[in-house]
Amino acid sequence: MKYNILVFILFFGFYLGFSQDAVQMKLDFNFVPKESNSFGFNNSSVEINVPTKLNNGLLINSLSYSKYKIDYASGESINTESLECFNAISYSLKYLNILNSKWSYSLQFSPTISSNFKYKLTFEDLIFNGEILFTRKFKESNLQVGLLNNSNLGFKNLVPVIAFNSSINDKINYTLGFPESKIEYELNATNSANLYIKPKGFYTNLSDDIVLSSSESAEKALFKSVITGLNYTHKIDDFWKISLDAGYQLKSDYKLLNSNRSVYEFSTKNKLFVSLNLKFDLLNSKN
Repeated sequence: MKYNILVFILFFGFYLGFSQDAVQMKLDFNFVPKESNSFGFNNSSVEINVPTKLNNGLLINSLSYSKYKIDYASGESINTESLECFNAISYSLKYLNILNSKWSYSLQFSPTISSNFKYKLTFEDLIFNGEILFTRKFKESNLQVGLLNNSNLGFKNLVPVIAFNSSINDKINYTLGFPESKIEYELNATNSANLYIKPKGFYTNLSDDIVLSSSESAEKALFKSVITGLNYTHKIDDFWKISLDAGYQLKSDYKLLNSNRSVYEFSTKNKLFVSLNLKFDLLNSKN
């Protein structure tokens, strides 16, 4: 079944996406430098979102690709040749609707291929991500509750979502909750900054099982971290925005799994990171 899943998702996503008349595109580049007894982590991604208004609600088709490159330090007791690059390709279908003046909800289904792509694709490379969120609107704020599974954040199972969003004044707003909390300040019409804490990581299949010993092998790789940082965003024009992040990795955990059981753990350190984001939003032409 070589490449069948990949071709299906790419064709279906592009067919649905570019048959519409509006698009949002995001490019991300992340870098965590290597240190002694640890590893360097580089992540780049591209995401295309195509919203379509329906009679009842909003439908968003998305296609994304992420690449994770890891530069290992010397001294690991296993061969890391097959663990230097991971890829994730996702197609996402999201539906948002308003129930009444106080309640709204969103449903998202996102099949994802995540693998080191050393051998042919199989259903072991396919991960089913998704979310369900309910939003309760108050006079000057809102509360979100729900469930989320996102392998591109380092989650391999469903996790709860709870977030309280509000504003202090016209320039300052904040979000408190999980998986992300932040406070944002609007400097002027073209510049804004926010301070955040959120998860980052990946969960991926190993198409070539890593043999660790005569009786043990690894089938999956899981990287989880919690990062905090300062983001600065500049609006270039009506369509383009650029963002720069700099921050610190508060906690990190990188391991190989077999049947969800940890069979090898890498030495990690908490360290600095930088990130660059570029966003194109054609929807502004409809305003």
